[in-house]
Amino acid sequence: MEILSSSPYMFFEWDSLLSLLICNVKPESIRMEDGEYRDEIRTIITYVNQHKPQNVIGNMQDMNFTISLETQEWLDANLFAAYTKNGTKKLALVLSKDLFAAVSIEQTMDDHTPSIFETQYFDDIDNAMLWIQDELVLND
Repeated sequence: MEILSSSPYMFFEWDSLLSLLICNVKPESIRMEDGEYRDEIRTIITYVNQHKPQNVIGNMQDMNFTISLETQEWLDANLFAAYTKNGTKKLALVLSKDLFAAVSIEQTMDDHTPSIFETQYFDDIDNAMLWIQDELVLND
């Protein structure tokens, strides 16, 4: 597993054997503003375009940021489009312990996720990894 980068709010990991991008949200996200969240998502889009992951884990267990409705639509037009364009097949989401953040994550996914990739929700990263590795989808 290679650490791609880290910011005050998130850090990103890449596993080439699993064709897996892991996006980890830090507890410091409680101080994050909407524009800063979009900047973090732009970093994810850069890595998706660069690595073309078949699998992605959004580890939002420590996320303390509620996604606004406007940003949910922005995610649909930008992040989900990048997943679709680059062939992502599985998206595992480890939900936040913060109720408001968790609801905003689920709302974003329910309202905006294209059916081109499979999405599952988890309470911990270990179960998310097991799901990613089940019927493993690797680069050709």
